[in-house]
Amino acid sequence: MQKSDYWKGLVMIMNKNCNIVRDLIPLYSDNTASDESKKFIEEHCRTCDKCNRILSLSKTEIDKTAHLDDEINSVWKRRFWLLFLSP
Repeated sequence: MQKSDYWKGLVMIMNKNCNIVRDLIPLYSDNTASDESKKFIEEHCRTCDKCNRILSLSKTEIDKTAHLDDEINSVWKRRFWLLFLSP
């Protein structure tokens, strides 16, 4: 096997792993991925800067939007009580 064939094969494997990891990142972020998938993602992201950045961004976005559920719920509760308790 020539060196160029080896590197082409390695690049194809990495691209395949990147695609799999990127498909699994939403599940990982929602904490619904299996333990095996989480381990696969974490191991891959240790060696792949692009996937690691995507994972970091997804965590950041979830942190930014986590408080929105609480705000939406409180707005709906207030509207409910105003609707049913107002004379």
